[in-house]
Amino acid sequence: MKAMKSKFVIAVLLSVFLVSCSDDKVKNVNLTDQEVKEIVSTNQVMEQMFAFTKRLHDEKKSSNLAQRVSPQQIGIELKDGKIRYDFGVSTEIFGKKYGGVLEVKYEPNGLGYRRILTYKNFIADNLKISGSTTYNVTLRNKQGHLYVSASSDLLVTFNNERVVSRKGNIRFEKVEGNETLLRLNDDVYETSGSWSSVGIDGINREISIVKSLKTKSLSDCLFAVEGTMLVKKGNKKYVIDFGAGGCDAKITVNGREISLL
Repeated sequence: MKAMKSKFVIAVLLSVFLVSCSDDKVKNVNLTDQEVKEIVSTNQVMEQMFAFTKRLHDEKKSSNLAQRVSPQQIGIELKDGKIRYDFGVSTEIFGKKYGGVLEVKYEPNGLGYRRILTYKNFIADNLKISGSTTYNVTLRNKQGHLYVSASSDLLVTFNNERVVSRKGNIRFEKVEGNETLLRLNDDVYETSGSWSSVGIDGINREISIVKSLKTKSLSDCLFAVEGTMLVKKGNKKYVIDFGAGGCDAKITVNGREISLL
């Protein structure tokens, strides 16, 4: 009987030790530069795809789309209330390369509309995207600004090898350029929100925007020029700071500078 008790105690102690080691492995993790770049890129996907599908829709309505790409390169089909864009293996449009299929569905929604995107082996430059995004669009809020709340459940693959999930919500508001609808180069957006993301290491990261990110549409600035994110990974916290207006593709992570290019 004593031998059985001893074995039981040893088994319990061993399991506690293994769980403790497992917890330490999860808690004591660092956020790599590559992960930081992936976090920034997956957030940008939300805003960029909103702008991209709006431009597709506007060009399609004005019949300019056929002038930008060969009809043999991109297929456009209206079916079951959805617009289906088939970019084939690779089609260059608006200065970037796209591939795969993107389905877009529009629905009325109060003082605006709802835009639902479904990605099917969709490729945007070096990113492969699957999943869906829903944009709830208010054409003019109380401040007279375009306002968008968006939810996503995405898998983003970087360079055909690193798969990152993104699930959560963001909100972006057009704070400048609302009075010049036909001139896009003066548009400025502010973004807020939070989401979870699992990287290639399988560890969850909780991400929130603690100071609104400011981005400039159709400018030479590829990334946000202001604002901060908070990333929680294990028991560690990281502050990503985009600066105070400079268009330099540089950020700091807990004070350490990183180039996003």
